[in-house]
Amino acid sequence: MASVAPDPSRRTYLLALVGLAGGGALALVVAQASWVAATESAVGYATSFRGTDVAAAVVACGLVAMAGAVGVIATRGVSRRVVGSILLLVGLVLVALPLEVLLDPAGAVRHPLSLVAGGADTAPRTISVSWWWCVLAAAGGLAVVAGAVTTVLRSSGWPVMAARYERSGAVRAGSAARADAWTQLDHGLDPTVDPTPDLPE
Repeated sequence: MASVAPDPSRRTYLLALVGLAGGGALALVVAQASWVAATESAVGYATSFRGTDVAAAVVACGLVAMAGAVGVIATRGVSRRVVGSILLLVGLVLVALPLEVLLDPAGAVRHPLSLVAGGADTAPRTISVSWWWCVLAAAGGLAVVAGAVTTVLRSSGWPVMAARYERSGAVRAGSAARADAWTQLDHGLDPTVDPTPDLPE
């Protein structure tokens, strides 16, 4: 028996959803890890800062990306492409924020470190970066970007959730029409002559 070839549009649809939801979840989880350890001169001991401390917007962007996957499922046509465009911007932010921390950890940690030091805005005396967490968060952003670009360019042939309910509604309407025809026949009327007569009580 011949095998049925997989639908390429459905495959890209699923991959885009995985990229959006998976990339957002990865960035969200990685943001809970310690990205930077720094020492302020007045305090004298090292303080670890999580991704949520040095790049707080990563959490919001990760949540938006995950919710956006649901938005892609629930929309169609132009609306779906608009959702994809918004998610593209979210993914770019997710890529940029951890890279900014990686390239300028002193600037990223200055504000949270000042809170530890009692409000004094001073540069850290020593600083170290757990670069792998920044890279993983950026990788999550790249996955969101890939899913969003795929949505914008390839979503025209993707499944539409509403289509299932539209078909169900059409079937119900057809069944009701057939039921009305039988009711008219039961009353001795010809539904092909006058499909909507006033039926006798």
